[in-house]
Formats: sequence, C-alpha cells, structure tokens
Amino acid sequence: MSAEASHSRNGWEETLTNEQEAVVNADAGEALSVIAGAGSGKTRVIVARASRLIAQGIYPVLLLSFSRAAAEQLRHGLGKCVQQRTAVPEESKFEVSTFHALGLRILRSCTTKVLLQKTGRSTGFSIFSFPEQSNIAQEVLRELGKEGS
Repeated sequence: MSAEASHSRNGWEETLTNEQEAVVNADAGEALSVIAGAGSGKTRVIVARASRLIAQGIYPVLLLSFSRAAAEQLRHGLGKCVQQRTAVPEESKFEVSTFHALGLRILRSCTTKVLLQKTGRSTGFSIFSFPEQSNIAQEVLRELGKEGS
C-alpha cells in the first residue's frame, strides 16, 4: 500500500492510505473488490465505505464475508458508525452475512415458497453434518443391498 493519507477522522476512517481512501470514496454504483493481506485494513475500508454510502442515503447495503468472525467484525463496526452518523434505525440500513448463511437463507425462502405452492406444507429441507450424511449413505446402501438379494 502507498503512503498514509494525512486525513484524520473518527472511528473506522482514521489514517486511511491513499488506495484505501480511493475505495471508500469510489462512486456509489461502482462494484469493488477489496483484496489484501491480513492486517492491511480491509475491514476498516469496507466499514468506512458502507458507512459513507449509508450517510449519503444509499441503503440498504449488503456486506458479505467468508467467516462468521469477519461478519461479526463488520456488523459491529458498521453498527457503531451508523449509530454515530444518522438517526435512521441501523437494521433498515445494512445486512451483514457470510456467503453460506445468505445462500442458506435464500434457499430456505425459495424452498418454503415452492413447497407451500405445491404441497401446502411450509417445512423445507435440512442440512446434514458430514457424520449424518455418512450414516444416511450407509443406511441407503444397506437397504439397497437387502433389496438386491
């Protein structure tokens, strides 16, 4: 990263580099990908950008991460920034999730709608852990073995 920008702000926008500042201040419609090493300030940049968009009245904002820990850091940081900047309830302004949790929520939502239309039931599907998957596969194979005899 380049030399530190000499811009001092409150919270998550303190001491951003020139590259980080460019990401935070990029046009609202511009899709951005922040790729950097550990400890380089990715969370700070993402929180500062989302906070800036929300302060400009551009929301809801969706922030996605791979880990629950990173999602929690984003949620906490953005919650603090939004609370300090505006009077609109923070829940209406942003959603923070992991890719997997968002995918699961979409699948559950779509599955529920389809099941209600087709069967009148609203229960969806289950996600099995690896041991559960293994047990079910073994049970199916046993059943198939009995039928084939």
